Amino acid sequence: MTHRAAPGCPEPAGGQISPFNHSGNADALVWGLMAMPTMAFVLVPFIPGVRSIPRYVPVHRLIWRDHYRHRD
Repeated sequence: MTHRAAPGCPEPAGGQISPFNHSGNADALVWGLMAMPTMAFVLVPFIPGVRSIPRYVPVHRLIWRDHYRHRD
């Protein structure tokens, strides 16, 4: 099934992604592709080198400094 843009709307930028264009199982491929980064984000607290990054790059202190300055 080909989707076309509505009148007055721009055409989709790239159409479909070429590796999934000719696959009959594209939904499962996209599901698997999205499961990999999701699992990476879920497992961040359990990866020793990655979980210690906030200790070395204290960006959270910049974000929360106003909160701790006005705390009673």
